[in-house]
Amino acid sequence: MSFVGDEIIKQWIRKVEATRELERDPRFGKPLEIGDGYLDTPEELRMAYKMLKDAGYVPAEVELLKTLVARKAALEAERDPAGRAHVLREVAELQAKIAMMLEGLARKT
Repeated sequence: MSFVGDEIIKQWIRKVEATRELERDPRFGKPLEIGDGYLDTPEELRMAYKMLKDAGYVPAEVELLKTLVARKAALEAERDPAGRAHVLREVAELQAKIAMMLEGLARKT
């Protein structure tokens, strides 16, 4: 049983092979660099995350981690007790969100 998408992919592969388009890529013929957490990502999410990464986007978990680092730096710089309390709450909320997201990913593996 063949899907329409399979035929489109086969046509694209034949076209790329004929034009030798992929050979112009500087990574052509070199081993894949997958030391970026690829194997740690649940299998069903790998392709989607790879596509997002190649398009310049990162998963929500990564964005939250970046935000957490920034808020921790803000906490260190904050001298006002009320301001520190506010930033501390933000940090705690981010940590809880990240923990829940990572726990959900871990359950899928």
